[in-house]
Amino acid sequence: MVGGVRSGLCKKYLAYCGISCHKWVVLLHRERDGVYLPIGPAQTDRLLGADHFETMRNVYSIILLFCLLMTCGCGMSNAKYMTDVRLDNGLIVILPGIEGESPYNRDIRRGLISAGLPGAIPIYSWGAPLPGIGMVINQTNFIGNRRAGVRIAKIITDYQDEHPDKPVYVIGHSGGGGVAVFTAEAMPEGRQLDGLILLSASISKGYDLTKALSHCKSGIVNFYNKGDVGMLSVGTTVMGNVDGVHGPSAGLGGFVKANASDTASKRDAYARLFQVRVRGGSNPHAAATNPNFVRRQVAPWISSGIWPAGLKASAAMIAYFQSVLPKDLASDPVN
Repeated sequence: MVGGVRSGLCKKYLAYCGISCHKWVVLLHRERDGVYLPIGPAQTDRLLGADHFETMRNVYSIILLFCLLMTCGCGMSNAKYMTDVRLDNGLIVILPGIEGESPYNRDIRRGLISAGLPGAIPIYSWGAPLPGIGMVINQTNFIGNRRAGVRIAKIITDYQDEHPDKPVYVIGHSGGGGVAVFTAEAMPEGRQLDGLILLSASISKGYDLTKALSHCKSGIVNFYNKGDVGMLSVGTTVMGNVDGVHGPSAGLGGFVKANASDTASKRDAYARLFQVRVRGGSNPHAAATNPNFVRRQVAPWISSGIWPAGLKASAAMIAYFQSVLPKDLASDPVN
């Protein structure tokens, strides 16, 4: 009975993430020679039979335990950045890439902290916490990714109910950039984020941001890096972006801008889309997560309260940023 409960909980957890057990879960089954091999979808049905119940019970128990451990770990990681004092000063949600919480997104938080931003800064892992296969699921499960945006939007609206008039920003890196856009789209009517910040976002470059922009007071700023070809061109052409479209990402060369043939409402909305080119980096996909870069180039979009963060107003400030940053982490002004 215990095994059945565990199995049911795991299935509910996977359904919560928008994952079909039959379609996505790669199981491990002991073959006669004692070697564990991956089982595909066709064989999963066979495993669900009575003869294999014990195997399934053990597998689901292990997956459930892993999920619970991952959930507890994320809570502990966020606790010191979610104090009452910080919550009273605003909320900055960091959405990581398909890997979940990692050094990349912790670097983003370190950069924001070093910039002196006083708000709460949680990292929310939005995808399936399954080793290996989880990253594939998170990149390709575009329906589940939209559901993740709905869940994050609910967290934000709950915060807004308890802390009215406090600023709320969402920062998304890689796949988290796409989920950040879905979060903005999922905000209820009359609710807004103060701003959306995308770092090397894995969302298709032609994605229509009109709805997301309508829920962002200041707008959306997209930091892109043309050197990020491996991840955001080759990888997203093969695997697809988190919105399900195969091809180059907005994090590689920016979003397609509104033009004269678009509706007036779209052109008006896109006036609040800002795009900043990031140059170089030994790891282009992580360049915009460098703590020094975040402190000098990303944090001002939050601390200024006025977009485009004063970068156009002072050529001297731009020159200063580019002189003090390592050459491979310099970025262009807003275009």
